[in-house]
Amino acid sequence: MAMCCASKEHACATVTSYRLLPELIMDVIDACSSAYINKYERIDGQAVSRTLRACSLTSHAFLPHSQSHIFRTVELKNQTLLEQFLSCLQSSSERCCDDFGVGKYVQKLVVWDSYISTPLHTTIHQLGPKLPQLSAITLCSGSRLISDEAFLSGFNVISQTVTHPARYLHPLKRLKIEGPPGKMFRHTVDWFAVIFRNGTSLEELSASFHCLECMEEIITFNRLLRQCGSTLRRLSLSMDVLDEVACSLDTSPLKNLERFSLNGCALTQQHLIRRTQDLNAIISNPTCSMMRSITSMEIDCSMVGLAFLPWAEGFKGIPLSPSERHKYTIETVNALSILDMVLDDPAFDKVEDIFILLRPGGACRKPRGLRLHDLFPRMKAKVDARARAGDTRASNGFVVRVWDEGDRAWFILQ
Repeated sequence: MAMCCASKEHACATVTSYRLLPELIMDVIDACSSAYINKYERIDGQAVSRTLRACSLTSHAFLPHSQSHIFRTVELKNQTLLEQFLSCLQSSSERCCDDFGVGKYVQKLVVWDSYISTPLHTTIHQLGPKLPQLSAITLCSGSRLISDEAFLSGFNVISQTVTHPARYLHPLKRLKIEGPPGKMFRHTVDWFAVIFRNGTSLEELSASFHCLECMEEIITFNRLLRQCGSTLRRLSLSMDVLDEVACSLDTSPLKNLERFSLNGCALTQQHLIRRTQDLNAIISNPTCSMMRSITSMEIDCSMVGLAFLPWAEGFKGIPLSPSERHKYTIETVNALSILDMVLDDPAFDKVEDIFILLRPGGACRKPRGLRLHDLFPRMKAKVDARARAGDTRASNGFVVRVWDEGDRAWFILQ
């Protein structure tokens, strides 16, 4: 009996503990972060999040790298989430015995201003010291329009609060302003212009979801461009700019600008005609700095009218009759032909890339009467000319992608 007990004790004493190499752990977690693909051929964020949370609870060795994925992008959609995230930063800082906690993993911050009552400058002042690796901020607006007193109320006291946000936003590399709506856009841009007046590292600026609709907005946006003149490399704006102010946008201070993209969206043929008018307004001033700086254009044509009556007519969801469908299809093809003619204008000869995304309607995979391969003959001729001249790019500067509803994937038209 004593012999048996001694053997057991010897066996317990000689048990070997094996640990996975840190590099292998990181490879496993990295693979989990991109292993789940949904039916739209995109990464399933919810499935990835569940898997990463499970990994973080597996072992202490899995925790840091799992958290670096979980907290890489933080999206604050309401006041409750903001308060919970602040509490998480505080508790993780105490647990890790450092100043940052999980905040040291945050690289991108997405803030929905319509549903947060804490003013912007206060939010940045609270989060800034805890996010040393923050390099991108996206400001979004929800469906509820807001007034001056809530999230953006700090714009009225810029001079008293500007020193604190400036300290934390100086390393910022990417800024995307998807909101707020109306006059608040101008105040938002002006706020960042003041923040960056003592220097900035901003390399990418996007405001592709907002129409620059008045001279005051143009003046304010020009002020922001001047503050970022030596660092900004990529600029993205909406092509929905009012005719009378389009030529006033001044991109000349951007000495290191590598890519200037104009983005537009067309849900119906009326929207497509409007985008064509926008482009006409731009090429009517070929000598303005904005026109000379454009390197790329992207137009997303979600032609839902090929399957249903236009939304603007108030008949959403009612199928078209065969005759109405044929008429609408012909009108759509004509609108795309006009777009092809405008894009062929010599003013766009120096534009490096033109992307057109066609979604021919959710209810029909191949709409009758819409011969996709016959579209854009002028642009295809220009592509062929560029290829003969030695352009080695696969797209030759022009790509039309069509959404295949059956396979849920894009295919290139050319």
